[in-house]
Amino acid sequence: MIVPVFALANAGVRLSGESISGLTSDPVTVGVVLGLVAGKTIGVFGASVLAVWVGLGHLPNGTSWSHILGLAVCAGVGFTVALFVTSISFTDPALAGSAKVGILTGSLVAGVAGYLLFRRIPATSRAATDAPGKP
Repeated sequence: MIVPVFALANAGVRLSGESISGLTSDPVTVGVVLGLVAGKTIGVFGASVLAVWVGLGHLPNGTSWSHILGLAVCAGVGFTVALFVTSISFTDPALAGSAKVGILTGSLVAGVAGYLLFRRIPATSRAATDAPGKP
């Protein structure tokens, strides 16, 4: 918990009404949010499906594709490295600020969506995951 709090405190973004109201109109912010939420989900889930399909891996006992989808959505939460990359990638402070707002928003959306997806997985599936080798 310390690393995300530290990253948020050092992000250097003022969350104001203006920055929040501009979420849907700023192409940098929208692109970052879509990259974190949709891009990471498609990439992680797609790579998992491909790995199983070609025989490079298999799903562990008690794991369903719903679990893999939830994990793929949660992959968009990793915002500490994204904030670091933004700080060294953008020279324009306005663009860097837009990207940071997008990172924080995308991470929040991915975290909430992942949580909601995992909550929808039936309890019997979750219990089977807790005990490897049991049906």
